[in-house]
Amino acid sequence: MHAVLLIVSSLILLGAQLQAEDTEVSHHAEPGRLVVPNLSGDLAEEWLQDAFKDRLIDLSKSHKERAESAEDKSAWEGNRTTTWARISAATIRFKHPARDIHDDKIPAGFEVALEFQEKHLVARPSSINNRKLQGGLRFVLDPPKLRKVFIEGKDDIGIVMLVPRHASMEQDLKSALICPRKLHRYQVMDRHGRKRWEKSLVDSGFRVVRAVFVAEAQASGKALSGGAVGRAAAAISTSPDMPPPQEAADESYAKDPHVSLVYRPSFKDFVPLAKDKDDIIGAIQAQLVLHRPAGYKKTVTARDTLWIHEINLDQSWSAIDVDGLPIRVAPGACYLAYKEGVSEEYYSKEEFALRETASSAPNLSSP
Repeated sequence: MHAVLLIVSSLILLGAQLQAEDTEVSHHAEPGRLVVPNLSGDLAEEWLQDAFKDRLIDLSKSHKERAESAEDKSAWEGNRTTTWARISAATIRFKHPARDIHDDKIPAGFEVALEFQEKHLVARPSSINNRKLQGGLRFVLDPPKLRKVFIEGKDDIGIVMLVPRHASMEQDLKSALICPRKLHRYQVMDRHGRKRWEKSLVDSGFRVVRAVFVAEAQASGKALSGGAVGRAAAAISTSPDMPPPQEAADESYAKDPHVSLVYRPSFKDFVPLAKDKDDIIGAIQAQLVLHRPAGYKKTVTARDTLWIHEINLDQSWSAIDVDGLPIRVAPGACYLAYKEGVSEEYYSKEEFALRETASSAPNLSSP
């Protein structure tokens, strides 16, 4: 129920926010805030190479489990916890840098809404010519071959979606290349001297200026402490491009302590950051720490991150339109939407102290 309410509340505010105009270890800048580095240039280049050569995208680190000893892990057998984090959708806004409020020769801008489903990616441009595509295009993330499709919008402005083959849906890696392009029509003469119309896609000049994310997260669990005082702590944090949580942490020192924390975004004074030279990053992390008086400690961390990473392609390539006809795509700016979910369970034995704080818990290790 919490997740459903979260999605509804986030989507209600989505439009208002837009109108307001190698991966390293993340860490908390302040309670409820998460710092995540830009997407690695090497990783982006590897993604491009694999995608355009129609190779499987298999770059995710997915789930990790670490234990200092077998005993440390076995001490928690039968202990059930719930820790997860997920970015379910994002709306990316494009704008032309040369357009001002008095200039009506250049379209004001457009948005592309992305919805991340279990095995599909749905893309819904706000400006679209074909009425049949008003609901967007639904791409299978494990297709038999690479998909490169031009979706035409108003004023000949549209996007090319490049969706590669992903190795495994279990890895929780979803990615696509989004290229803002303008439809260019021109005449050519064939060998018989007859003129005919051709079309190609050129760089439209539109660039990503901001993005809004819809996310969910939960961290809850109980530490059975055998009648003595134990500790349970939960924390949820988000990147600066996302609304911070209303409640960032929950902690309990008690017999069989229990905590439960659900992400509820705080939109007070929050405005999506305008893009500069860096990536736009939507990231949400949930962490649960359980500590028994005997010293056995369990830390569960889950994080989902969506990078919007600008790439300038220096070569032309081919795509198809929605009717299946081939069309040439000129070099220019594109944006890699790269979403990766990772989780980790860490088991250890450490001295139990009542003065221990949530910040002492280890964070997600470097993928």
